[in-house]
Amino acid sequence: MNDRIRSTLNGNPIIFILRISISGHEPTSMSAIATVVGRLRKYVLQMMMQLTRITLHIRIWSNQMWNCFLIGPTTVNVRVTGLTPGKHGFHLHEFGDTTNGCISTGPHFNPNGLTHGAPEDEVRHAGDLGNIVADAKGVAEATIVDSQIPLSGPDSVVGRAFVVHELEDDLGKGGHELSLSTGNAGGRLACGWFQSLVSKQGILLELMTKKSEDLSIVHAE
Repeated sequence: MNDRIRSTLNGNPIIFILRISISGHEPTSMSAIATVVGRLRKYVLQMMMQLTRITLHIRIWSNQMWNCFLIGPTTVNVRVTGLTPGKHGFHLHEFGDTTNGCISTGPHFNPNGLTHGAPEDEVRHAGDLGNIVADAKGVAEATIVDSQIPLSGPDSVVGRAFVVHELEDDLGKGGHELSLSTGNAGGRLACGWFQSLVSKQGILLELMTKKSEDLSIVHAE
């Protein structure tokens, strides 16, 4: 997008008008119209994400060590800007891979093969961290303490990705066909993964972020 278009849009409302033209005598089903609207929604979201800069900042730490291993619970401090106001699903995904945008991060981190749930549920993915809430300015800040995402060991967060989603996570209780797998939280808006760096002070964690304007694919299939 060039600077002239960007300056014109800055501060002005954007209205998308969908015109559906029905010609001939063949009946048009509501499902066909819904398909058109669904595809348009995806492209509108892509366009809006190009106009809105979403930034993701995460700090994680654990104060407990045993036999040189960092053990839980892990504290996650997250701050996201540029969101729409309201709740957004926030999860740890399996892969620290953003080569194809946030879609490359794979599914929720789920080493125990359980169904999706709330952070406080006994049956849940390890990566189920619930929702973060954006205020009227689109800023979401949260501190999450969780015992299923340690900083070391086979289930470590290192090499995995935190993902902010388009919609509210229904915590596995919404009755949707995706409730027990993704919480029906919609597309992936921003993501970042941690790689470990060894220093004299121990393990440092560097967040490798993927901002929304870099994404070529918005929705997971």
